[in-house]
Amino acid sequence: MRTGKFSELTGLSKDTIYYYIDRGLIYPDKVNNRYSFNKKNLENVEIIKLYQDMDFSIDEIISIISLWNWSNNTEENIKNEHLNRLLKKEREIENDISKLVRKKELLIDEINRIDCKNEENFNNIEIGFPVKNIEVLSCPRCNNQFSINNASMNSKYIFNADLECSCGHKLKIKNGIVVTGNKYKSFYDKPDINRDLYLDMPSIYYKSLNIIGNEISKYLNSLELENKIIMETNINGFSFLYNNLKCFKNNFTIILIDKYEEVLLNYKNQLSKVLENPNIVFIADDSLEYPIKKEVVDVVISLFSGNEHQLYKKDNYFENIYKYIKNNGSIVGAYQSYEPNSKSIKNLKIKYPESSERLYLKNIFLDNLNKFFKQTKSVDLEKVNAYSNKHSFECHEKGDLMTHTIFKGIK
Repeated sequence: MRTGKFSELTGLSKDTIYYYIDRGLIYPDKVNNRYSFNKKNLENVEIIKLYQDMDFSIDEIISIISLWNWSNNTEENIKNEHLNRLLKKEREIENDISKLVRKKELLIDEINRIDCKNEENFNNIEIGFPVKNIEVLSCPRCNNQFSINNASMNSKYIFNADLECSCGHKLKIKNGIVVTGNKYKSFYDKPDINRDLYLDMPSIYYKSLNIIGNEISKYLNSLELENKIIMETNINGFSFLYNNLKCFKNNFTIILIDKYEEVLLNYKNQLSKVLENPNIVFIADDSLEYPIKKEVVDVVISLFSGNEHQLYKKDNYFENIYKYIKNNGSIVGAYQSYEPNSKSIKNLKIKYPESSERLYLKNIFLDNLNKFFKQTKSVDLEKVNAYSNKHSFECHEKGDLMTHTIFKGIK
């Protein structure tokens, strides 16, 4: 029979058939320079499939078939050799089964650890706006303090309240979050409630992200943080503090700002499970004038916050942040960039028409860092492939590589 018919009967592709011929597993005749297969070849394929199902490798099957083909399979030593090979494979499979059983046990243990049934191990204590930090707030119009009315609270936290300034400006504390009423109204972004942005990125991107996280942690650990104020904005995408707060002593105040109240509420609920009585000020605000005092923040953490800002605002990121940092306060973080005039930047500007002209341009970003801060330092990490079918990463053009730059500066 010809190759096509043999392929049909055996279910093997032609490439596999030619591979088996090259390895000496089947021996078809050649008639007029074309292969002609016979019943013996069909039997050999069934043997190959049987032994593959028993987890024998191609090399092992070649040896077994060669042993058969060059004996009549009645010699005692040949039968013993064949039997020994089968017994050895049985022992290997038994060993594999034991390993798989152990792996399954470990999986079950990990599933049980993570499963929601174990949530009784969490604190599950509701957190709100820390009473001790009310003086951090300031009217963005006149810089005066707010009065507090209609508050529901305990000795530690304010959960709901009306905030009013003497100039007439009003805010609310709702579910422990300061809600300014300045909402993002376009459709170019949405709240990442399920934190999908962190999932399914290229492995080299995660490697770079881990290096950045380690550097920020080292910087924070080099400071005396007792009673200090640390702020992070634009955290709908990435947030260093949300992921790492449990690694630090809870002896400083955190200000977390984002345009989406839903994102902050999710962060607050999750942090309440792993932190005990934290001092966290959550502010939902899409403006560039936050309801906090000027020059009150000791450290700003910017894990791609500058990029997130540039996607939706045309204003200068540093000019917005600078006014809230104390003299000798600092900023530390990372920035993502492409080469100027790259296709990826062009794609970003199409997807995000509200974006800044400085979008994802490292040199301009660092020039502005140097303009607003002293003692600046920046280090480029290795360039990364940043394609993912979500958020801004779907604008990544094949062939373009993204640069991650770690930076810091002192005011």
